Order: sequence, then structure tokens, then C-alpha cells
Amino acid sequence: MVNFIYGRTGSGKSEYIFENAAKTCGKHIFVLVPDRAAVLAETRFATSPNAGDIDVVTFRRLCNFVFRRYGGICENYISRGAKKVMMHNTVRALSDFLSSYKDVSAGDTSATEKLLSMRTELARSCASPARLELAAQKSDGEAAKKFADMALLFTAFDAEVGARFSDPDGMIAKMNTLLAANDFFRGCDVYIDSFASFSGEQLETVKQIIKGADNVYITLPFVPREDAHTPCFFGVNDTRTRLLAAVNDTGAQISEETVLLDGRRFENEELSFLSRNLFPGNANVKAVFEKEPEHIHALYAANAFAESEAVCLDIARRVRGGARYRDLSVIVRDTGSYAGIIDAVMKKYGIPYFISSRTDIAQRAFIKFLLCALAVCERGFGRELVISYIKTDFAGISPDEINLFENYVRKWNITGARFYDEYEWNMDPEGFRGEMSEQSANTLLLLSDIRKRAIKPLRAFCEDISGKHSVRYFCEKLYNFAVSMGAPEKIDADARAAAERGEKALSLELSQLFSVFCDVLDALVSASVEAEVNAAEFTSLFRLVLSETDIGKIPTSLDEVTVYDASAGGYGEFEVAYIMGACEGAFPASVADDGLFSDKEKEMLASSGIEITSTVERRICDELYYFYCAACAPSKELYITYPIYDRSGKKEIPRAYKHYADVSEDA
Repeated sequence: MVNFIYGRTGSGKSEYIFENAAKTCGKHIFVLVPDRAAVLAETRFATSPNAGDIDVVTFRRLCNFVFRRYGGICENYISRGAKKVMMHNTVRALSDFLSSYKDVSAGDTSATEKLLSMRTELARSCASPARLELAAQKSDGEAAKKFADMALLFTAFDAEVGARFSDPDGMIAKMNTLLAANDFFRGCDVYIDSFASFSGEQLETVKQIIKGADNVYITLPFVPREDAHTPCFFGVNDTRTRLLAAVNDTGAQISEETVLLDGRRFENEELSFLSRNLFPGNANVKAVFEKEPEHIHALYAANAFAESEAVCLDIARRVRGGARYRDLSVIVRDTGSYAGIIDAVMKKYGIPYFISSRTDIAQRAFIKFLLCALAVCERGFGRELVISYIKTDFAGISPDEINLFENYVRKWNITGARFYDEYEWNMDPEGFRGEMSEQSANTLLLLSDIRKRAIKPLRAFCEDISGKHSVRYFCEKLYNFAVSMGAPEKIDADARAAAERGEKALSLELSQLFSVFCDVLDALVSASVEAEVNAAEFTSLFRLVLSETDIGKIPTSLDEVTVYDASAGGYGEFEVAYIMGACEGAFPASVADDGLFSDKEKEMLASSGIEITSTVERRICDELYYFYCAACAPSKELYITYPIYDRSGKKEIPRAYKHYADVSEDA
């Protein structure tokens, strides 16, 4: 029996299934949730009287459960960085047989990234390269060439990966095969909660759950009879249509649907009203909240810095009044757009915070040090390259020595071989004048020592990697160079210093950094063939893996403000939310074609059984849905803020703010 539970955000769907599961006795229960909802669900179900019979799982955890029972847990899974290298190598190896992608250069990584993303999406849609070949045969013109190229590339790529690794993109498909052959869910009840969409392979898992479980409960965050034709819920309604088709395929019965209309999350009628009417089902009817709103506020500021100041001042005011930091949250469309702004202002006011994002490893000084060293070896000892290298703080010289060295080489226009040749530097540090002073002579001695410590190891490294070598050789030399420059010890010292300053999150990141670097080298070695490359080609491969490598962060305190990325969702429970950057093209964000397939080409693929759901129309509707979920996240109070001017000084248009035209503005 399949039970659908409908209700807009905050209507109590998760609480409904918790109460229902808690009343179930004598059965094993699985609760399937998205990754970001897992911790909250585990916390909630841990208090259930039958907690020992309940397993909270994500799709990945469910794979683990199934593989432990039926086999497949011990696999050599390839990392995404290694997959990028293998896709890059595949494109280069087959370039003579391609049409649309024959001109991809060795240094062009953007095409590799797009191809790998499309391969992942096709795998999640259960679409094989053979279907792409069929689509190529049915099409003509440039589309046919593109489909044929992809069919060839993905066939070769799958064969290359399959010969040495297991692909994580095939993990759920492998689980589905095992579920189809076994009665894993027999005698169980399964609750599927907090999803707004499913990939093709995830939908197949849901089918297997419906076939095997006694009862299946599925929540969807909308009310079909009211929201089916609302753009905001276009994606959710499409998910419902696909789920109903899946139920029909299994022959299972659907019980009478449950519709939750009350806003159980909200502690005042304003937020409950907002949840029901922010994007009404009937576009011609505008609901009006007749009272003066007291718990929904609109703020504007001159720019993002002033906007962050206003938010942080209000947070500080509330905490002084007895609020807890964990009951206050900031939501932005893209945490990267406020990086270096909101976090800096929170530090200024002593507000503990956690930014729900992942750190780009390439932005860390140690990785910049390695990239600068490789750039010098690749392009020569240009003055600006060398200065960038020594400024990374990993070249073995102090900040004062860096300033002295930079001033000298700029004053005397030192570049190229003059950095490392056998001739001593004897030009007066003070410039052209008469006899050199004793102080200048001593400065020259210090400069000679700096030159020896900073440039000599770099020169030796460049000589080691000149010419063509295997990727393994380059990785060994890069690792040895990092160790010889004392990088592990310096990173550890930086991590300890950050901890002493109270920057726990930074300390945790730095403590992982060298280990993550070693993982990058491992990925390069495992993914690369024995063909030889030069320094430029190795640098491209190194950057390719770095682009898929980041450092995960976890909250470092029980009481801190969380800054959420709206597209990731997974909001916790909090009382007050500050939605920042509610401007035209920012939140909801503007949407453009993803660049690989046009919407027309996606329609051509659909006629061959390949469903690519990320159309421009779907992504526009998703942006509205992200904003809706953010606005309905708090239980007590909502602030919507926007800057009047962007960073370039251009005036912003508060598009999302138009839905709050009756709410008074505060500067």
C-alpha cells in the first residue's frame, strides 16, 4: 500500500510520519531522506519509543545496507577527480574520431567538465551510451554529430573506468539490481520524506521499495489540487506524476491521500499565511494579509557590506536579549557571493557562525604555492611569477624578507635567469648613488641568503621536471618538493595558530590540507596511463583534479549562526531567518542554458528515451521554489534584505521583494 502525504513547507509532513512511525510496533522501519536532512531526522527518530526498529537512511546509506547483506561493499570506487582525468585522456585519445569535440585542446578543461557532468546525469537517468547512439541515428545536423561523439566517448570512458574501478555513479543502479533479485524490504514499512525530486535511478529504487515493502509513505511539499499549475511547484508536480507512474508500473494500491493544510511549524499567523500564499495556485488571485505584519520585515542597505552589518547588528541585539545563536540563520542564494563579507562582519561582532558550504582547496596558500611553482617551471622565471611564488608564505622566507626581496627585484628589474644564475647580486639596494654603505652591503648579504633559500630549491625542482615524464614521476617530484620546503610542518603550525585564535573551523580545514593534497596525487596516479606529459600538461591535470577536490566542514559549536546556501536546502530548525540579496537575478537567480544541450536537443533525446530534466524552464521554476523554501524556513520571524547597489555600483532591482509590497521597508 502506497500512502501520499501532501502539504506545503511547514505543514508538518515530517512530524506526521514521525508520529505514525512511532506508533508502529513489531516492524522494521526505514526512513529515506536526502543527505542534508539525515542528521535532523536521526535526532528526531532517536527519541521514538521504537527507535531500535528504525533506520534513517539516505540513498547512499541504503546502498551500504544492501551491499552488506548481498555483497558489493568492498569496491575500488573511483574519485570524481580521477574520473575527470580519465575523461580528459579519453577525449584526447579519440580526438581523430570525433566531430564536435575533435578540436578540444590539451589545456581545455571546461569541455571535460561538461562531458563528465553529462555522463553523470545520463547515468542517474539510467541512460546508456547505446541510447545516445540511437538518438544520433534519429537526428541530423550538429545534434547528430554531438550525440554520436558522446556515445563514442562515453562507451570508451565506461570501458576504461570499468577495467580498473567501480564507478560511484553506478552504485544505485547496482543496488537496484540486487533489490530486484531479493526481498530486502519484505515485512518493512518505508517512509520517504523531504524529497522534491528524484533522478531516474532513484525513482527505480522507489519502485523496488514499493514492490517489496508492506507500506510505503511518501511526502511531497505541495498541495496538488491547489499548486499543480503553479510555476514554483512545477518540479514537485512533475515528481508526483513520475511517482504515480511508478506506482502504476508496480501494480500497487494507493490509499486515500493525506493533505496537511495547517502550518504546524509557524508560531504566528503571518508566516503561516505566507507559506500558503507566497506563490498562490491561482495567479489571478492575490491574497492580502489584512493586519499590519509584525513578524515579516523588509530591509534595504546601500550595498552587501551594509546589508551584512544590518543583519549582524540585529543578531547581536537578539542575543543580548536572550536569544541563542542556533535559533538564528542566514540564507543566501549562493554563499560564494557573500564570501569575505558576511563572515568578516560576523567576526567583527564576535558572532560564532558556520557557513554551509565546502572550501575550494585551490584557494589555500599551500596549493597556490604549488601552482605558482609549477607555473614558474612551465613559463620560466618571470618576475611576477616569482614574486607570486614567494608571497604564498611557503617559500621559506619571512614576511619582512619577502618585502625586501620584492623591492630589490623590482628596483633592479631582475627577471629570468638573473634569479638563479651563478652571478651574485651586487647592485646597491638603495639605487644609483656613490659608494655603497655598510648597511647596503649587509642588505646584499641578506638578499643573497634569501635568494639561496627561496630560489635554489625552486630551480632544482624545475630542472627535475623539465621535459616529458610519467604522471607518477611528476607526482613524486611535487610531493618531495613540498616536503623539502617544510610544508607539512608549516601547515600544522598554521592549524595550531588558528586554533589558538579561536578559529576552529579554519584549524580543522588546515589539519586536513596536506592529507587532501596526497589524495589528489593518488587520484592523478590511479587515473593516468603511462603516457608521458610535460609540465604544462601535468599542471592542467593537477588543476583538473583540484577543481573536484574540496574540504568538507562541520559545525564546531552547538550554538552558532548557520549561513545556508538556498539551492542546497536541508534547513534545520530555527526561529528567525535573514534572507539576504533578494534582488533581480540574484535570488531567485537568473537562469541561462547550461551550455551542453539546448532545450531542442533535450527534446530530441527524450524521443529516444533519454530524459534530461534540467531544462531552462525547469531551472527557472526551481529558483522560485528555492526562494519559497527559504521564506518558509523560520518558525517565528522573517527578514528579507537586499542591497541597493551591487559591488560595481550598479543599482539593484528587488525582484523577490515585490511579493512583500504591503510590508514596510526599513533602511
